[in-house]
Amino acid sequence: MTNKEENIFDKFYFSNTLDLATAFWVFGVFGSVVAGFIFGYLSEAIHWVFTWVYFAIILQIIIALGACAETHKKKKLKNKESAVWAYLTLIYCGLGFLGLVKEVIFFF
Repeated sequence: MTNKEENIFDKFYFSNTLDLATAFWVFGVFGSVVAGFIFGYLSEAIHWVFTWVYFAIILQIIIALGACAETHKKKKLKNKESAVWAYLTLIYCGLGFLGLVKEVIFFF
């Protein structure tokens, strides 16, 4: 079995080794917006079940982004550097999760 380099999705979703800035901007911001547009449209145009797909994707992004922030925090604390961006990202993930829960509750 050969050892291949991980792509950006593997680094984000599976190993949580993607650098925090890339994870935050590519997946946390841009990916969430794109998913919102696509699945919002599909939900209105085709069927409401796409709203649940959107919820699942956003939940996965929040979980993986939080894991990347934890990895970043551990590295920074090990090197005795500031981990402020990791903490702010974790707060962002927490607020995103609370917003997602609110949307799921009001979806019914």
